[in-house]
Amino acid sequence: RAYAQLTLRSPLRPSPMAAAVPTGVDGVCDESLLKGPCDAPEWLEFLRMTCRYCRRSACLQRFTLHKHSSGSWSTAFGLFRRSLPVLRAQCRSGILAAALVILQIEGQEFLEEEGARGFVRVLLSPSGWLERNATGRSALDTSLSPFPFDSDFWKPLLRFTPALGQPSCWGEGGAGEAFGLDSQLTGDVNAALPSTMPARSLWSAGPILLPLRPDVDPDPADWCPQRRSQKQLVRMCQNRLQARYSAQSDDFVPVFGTGVVEAYSAGTSSSSSSSSASSSRGSSVPVLPDWHCPAEVKHARDGGKYAYSWRSCDSGNAMWGKPLELHLRCIAFVVAEALQIKPGNTVLDWGSGCGWMLSWLHLMYGAIGYGIDAALPAYSWSSRFSTGNFCLWHDTELLWVPDASFDHVISYWALYHLKPEETLCRVAEQLVSKLRPGGRAWFGGNDPSPVNGIDYQKFGQAEWLRCIGDLSRRRGMNVDVEFVLDGDMFRSDTYKEALAGDYLYLQPTYSVLVHRHADHAAAGAAR
Repeated sequence: RAYAQLTLRSPLRPSPMAAAVPTGVDGVCDESLLKGPCDAPEWLEFLRMTCRYCRRSACLQRFTLHKHSSGSWSTAFGLFRRSLPVLRAQCRSGILAAALVILQIEGQEFLEEEGARGFVRVLLSPSGWLERNATGRSALDTSLSPFPFDSDFWKPLLRFTPALGQPSCWGEGGAGEAFGLDSQLTGDVNAALPSTMPARSLWSAGPILLPLRPDVDPDPADWCPQRRSQKQLVRMCQNRLQARYSAQSDDFVPVFGTGVVEAYSAGTSSSSSSSSASSSRGSSVPVLPDWHCPAEVKHARDGGKYAYSWRSCDSGNAMWGKPLELHLRCIAFVVAEALQIKPGNTVLDWGSGCGWMLSWLHLMYGAIGYGIDAALPAYSWSSRFSTGNFCLWHDTELLWVPDASFDHVISYWALYHLKPEETLCRVAEQLVSKLRPGGRAWFGGNDPSPVNGIDYQKFGQAEWLRCIGDLSRRRGMNVDVEFVLDGDMFRSDTYKEALAGDYLYLQPTYSVLVHRHADHAAAGAAR
């Protein structure tokens, strides 16, 4: 398999979660720490490769890095099967580093070889990582120094599926692979794009992890209204990508990835002025919002229902506390079709949680995501393992988010937390105001069923119409509002059997779809 050559426009940037993830600072990339059997040319070269392409256990996906890690792992695993404890003791860091690289690229398939999982368990055994600190007490050292990895990184990688290798709108290698027209590629999208299109980079500070279980029963195709496979969605997205970024877009060089989205365009400002924003929808050059997280970080207080480990992103249950990933993926795809999301469209997710929704929209539809969440653990996870730009913010005032700057705004099972209804209306008005003329919004999970026993702010359709109507009159905005029951929107009526997670769709739970047309003032001026 050929991986793309990557030219970084900026150095690898530290993860926003850096403080929460233990990393070996002392001795990282110190070649003198390679001892005994590990002080060999192949191990030295592998260390240099990881120090070049990896930061904080996350790696850029490079063919040469994969090649070296596979060779190191195969050699070590073969020696392990012949019971050579000296190599296990002296090369533990390097062997685990090699396995972490392969896991990010290939997924867990490489662990299926007989004895491989047992080998990893031996290497990860706490007894192998106890060291004496300055006080003489034993402390657990999870650093894989001199390699830039941490053994704690195994936990998320064993519970999630790296996006690399899954179908992606941006190329065969998924969102972790960088690509440009000057490289050797095997992705269909690259052959389809015009030769006049400038080189582009798809950059990720770390692997995008998704809670995807492909072998689930029943298959989502049986009950989800969106019946297309991921490969079909990718092909459709790539066709749109080819059509949109055609030969006339020679001034566009986007950079997409985890934690950063940048645009380089000759003579085109990325500010969110209403004139440039309204004209961007008909252009092949996206106008990206002027996005800056607030300097004063506000987040929800610790405790409450999100303090439980089973209500966390790394558990795979997210803030729901239940394995609902297949429902959430179905909802993401249905919403993308309803909002007509296309490659390069900007999507603002209020209450973004773990960032999975934005990752799916990026991979399958080519969206550029921006997320806001109040929970520090969710923000930390999404900033490191999801794709998009995320901000931590626990306040109902969104003045720092530029108005008329997003093609789409979404929010799912989030607004109902806001009390009283005046506060809910105020936030809904602000979110609709973030839409560009021509943009579409979706607010789902309103008025959860009383059967669920959930404390929520009731906000019916009449309240929505009054709220958005007031906004339209004050701001001169021209909007359409549509309501649909979530059960009708997200569950096929041909599949009658109950599913775990169906409580999401129990009546009267409903969605609100908002379409912002050209504003009244602008339309009058045009006439």
